[in-house]
Amino acid sequence: MKKLILILITILSVGIESVWSTKAEGNRSIKIEKGSPIKVPDSQPRDLIQVPIACFYSNGSLFFTFMEDLGELEISVTNLSTGAEIIDEIDSFCGNALLEVPESSGEYQIEITTENGDSYYGEYTL
Repeated sequence: MKKLILILITILSVGIESVWSTKAEGNRSIKIEKGSPIKVPDSQPRDLIQVPIACFYSNGSLFFTFMEDLGELEISVTNLSTGAEIIDEIDSFCGNALLEVPESSGEYQIEITTENGDSYYGEYTL
C-alpha cells in the first residue's frame, strides 16, 4: 500500500511540475540519461532504459524526483564555461530533493552517481 501511495504521489508531482514548467518563464525540465556524459562509440544497439530520476530547474534550484530508492547519491553540477562545480550528497529514499545552484549564465552538466556505481547525467543552459 505504501508503494502505491508513493507511486501516485510521484506521478502527480511530476505532472504538476510539467504543467508549471510550461507556464513559468525560466523554468525547464532537464533530461536525465543513464551512463556517462562522455560519448563512447558503440556498435551494438541498446534497449531503452527507464531512468528513475526526473530533474527540473527553476530560479537557481534543481528539483529531483526519484521513482525508486537508489540509496545515497552524489550529485555534481559543473558550469562547463567556468569549471565551477557544486558537489552534494543526498538520499533518494524520500523521493524528492532540492539542490541550490548558481544562476549565472553558462552550460551546465549534472552527474549523478549511486552508491553501487551507476551513473546518470543531464545538461542544461542558462
